[in-house]
Amino acid sequence: MASFEKEKGRVEMLMQRLGMAPDEYRDPKASTGDETGADVVAVFGNQRIGIQVTDLDTGEAPGVARREESGRSCDASARGSTYGIWAQNAPGKIMDSIVRSLTRKARMSFAGFDEFWLLMCAGVSKWGANGATWVMTPWLTTDALDAATLPSLAASKYSRAFIHMVFGVEEKALYQWDRGASWSKSTIELSPAERAPDFWDYKNDRDLLSDPEGWRDREIKRVLAELRRASEGNQ
Repeated sequence: MASFEKEKGRVEMLMQRLGMAPDEYRDPKASTGDETGADVVAVFGNQRIGIQVTDLDTGEAPGVARREESGRSCDASARGSTYGIWAQNAPGKIMDSIVRSLTRKARMSFAGFDEFWLLMCAGVSKWGANGATWVMTPWLTTDALDAATLPSLAASKYSRAFIHMVFGVEEKALYQWDRGASWSKSTIELSPAERAPDFWDYKNDRDLLSDPEGWRDREIKRVLAELRRASEGNQ
């Protein structure tokens, strides 16, 4: 999928969460090819909002976590197996990835827009690297975000900034900053269909108790098929 279509999809999910409906989305590079800093332009009547879009990478350096996870995925696939990874729950690493994204993006030009927004996406599904952007948002507080980012945001030209948990582990969280204000957080509780089974679900699973190896193999195939479909839908 082209970069603009992927980034536009991220913006569309944000707008849906905000209850906003732009008249259209434009590719800022399609007409002039100029580097404005925007990845997507949302048009509301005569107002043009330039939006920078980036996926949070929770590794020690940009691209490392996703690259390492892709390697584990390929190795597991070659062995006919699967691999495991945890969502990032270390507050320091989460904050480092946010500050890194903010610092890198804020350097760009913001010419020609009525407003300029920053959208940082977490929990982004990508085949072979689903865990690299996952964040345990219950650990990410607005106070910590304020302490780490408010000086940089105040000095930037952004009018709004967002951290959007596209697919959540425990909740679908949206963090929002508006110029002159602090960070706020809103959540959507995961539906029963989206929640992972708990201990009692497994304890009462007759298939698991009677045939644990067969149950394991079926679950691996089911999860891999779901991840493929989710990844294909976001490409």
